[in-house]
Amino acid sequence: MQSKPVSKFLNFIKPDKYTIIVFAILLFIMAGGHIQSYGFDDSEMPAPPLYKELKPFPIWPLWMFLMVPLFILAFTISVPLVFILGNDLTQTIMGEITTGPIAWGVMLVYFYMIACVVSFVLRIIFKK
Repeated sequence: MQSKPVSKFLNFIKPDKYTIIVFAILLFIMAGGHIQSYGFDDSEMPAPPLYKELKPFPIWPLWMFLMVPLFILAFTISVPLVFILGNDLTQTIMGEITTGPIAWGVMLVYFYMIACVVSFVLRIIFKK
């Protein structure tokens, strides 16, 4: 038998129609922001698919605005690491964490939790 806090948390993260819709919108913002970040790349790589179609929309700034709490968390973690491990090793570790598959996994969990919060608020609003 599950305890009350665990049961409440599981009900909170359980997907419903609002959670799925908001999460899909956030995934679009994440993918669109990543595609638009090509504009900051100086390499000779070809433009990703949909780059020209998404270029007029301000998706990248919206993605960055949504990511501010994660940036603050990464900065908070990296400052003590500089004193413990040194600057070069900290930059290597944080570079791997913030640009690789770990970062995408953290972003997916983060955006799903945002979707859960928005869904919770919408359930309260439409319940009344």
